[in-house]
Amino acid sequence: DKQLARIRQEEQRLQVIHDQLQNEKTRITAKGTALNEQVEQFVIEIDKLNSIISAIEKEM
Repeated sequence: DKQLARIRQEEQRLQVIHDQLQNEKTRITAKGTALNEQVEQFVIEIDKLNSIISAIEKEM
């Protein structure tokens, strides 16, 4: 009985740790996605600026 109670308690503890890690993984994945979107926006902005620079250079 005591061993079964200890095993169940350990199972609960491990489940809590598992849930915490899963939540952390979800949070990190969401942050990574947001950062990737930000990088994509920077690339678009850089492309626009490069086009402007090229147009100005052609006019010179």
